[in-house]
Amino acid sequence: MKRKILLIVILVVAFLTTLLSRKNLDKSLLGVYINDEYQEKIPTKDDGYYVEKVTCDNGASGAWDYTNWGLFTTNLTKKSKCNIYFKDSAVPDKSENNFTAVLKNGASIKTDDNNIKYFSFDGEDDYIELPTLPANINWADGFTVEFKAKWLSPNKWSRIFDFGNGCDSDNIIVSKGGNLDALVLGGRSNITTTDNDAYLLNNAGLANLNEFKIEFLKTTDGYQIKTYQNGDLVSTMDRTSSQGFRNIERTTNYIGKSNWVADKYFCGNIYYLKITDSTGKIILWYEP
Repeated sequence: MKRKILLIVILVVAFLTTLLSRKNLDKSLLGVYINDEYQEKIPTKDDGYYVEKVTCDNGASGAWDYTNWGLFTTNLTKKSKCNIYFKDSAVPDKSENNFTAVLKNGASIKTDDNNIKYFSFDGEDDYIELPTLPANINWADGFTVEFKAKWLSPNKWSRIFDFGNGCDSDNIIVSKGGNLDALVLGGRSNITTTDNDAYLLNNAGLANLNEFKIEFLKTTDGYQIKTYQNGDLVSTMDRTSSQGFRNIERTTNYIGKSNWVADKYFCGNIYYLKITDSTGKIILWYEP
């Protein structure tokens, strides 16, 4: 019986592979849409789109396989039809810097019950990739991070963002604090990794939808970090070290992904991420 089921699955996959490779699709079996407009063929993996949704009728269901760039289905019959809806994967930067980012590996834009859009991450391998951030960004004099997010899974060290040049290489990080329900601001340089992580807030309620504002302020004695949660000041701390926040070019920059291979991906929803420098100038701002 198991062999028979396996054979059926193989035949279905083979059928779909042949179907998806056709230049002109059979409209009775498969529909392809890009930004809600019907297409005669499926875009390639390098064309810059993500799959918003897959719909199938007559009891079938489908999911997009980003690794093999193809459709995976279950309960497919000769009467079934599936539709694939593609959207642009580019994420515009609302700042004047135009650091356009890209949705990767299935990261997508969805809408909640209040009709508000957010970036959705499954915690497996999807993320948003940013371009190189130049050395003329003034991190050292202080900055402010604002974001609205909800963790759907407590993945260890999962990131809101990680900007750097690899692991332990001038990283600027906001993440979950290991296995704790804690929010962390990290500055990790290739000079030293000591005294560079600041646990901003324990018992942060990260499983709830929160709006956070983190002010990293330069003072005469070093730096002061103020953390606001849903408009309320909830944490203040002083730091003397900030070697991780140097003004240098950073080339490996992610939302939802770490520069450390061992760290987990972010699983949840991010509604926006906005970072400003000490003068109030917007460095970057992503909001679907």
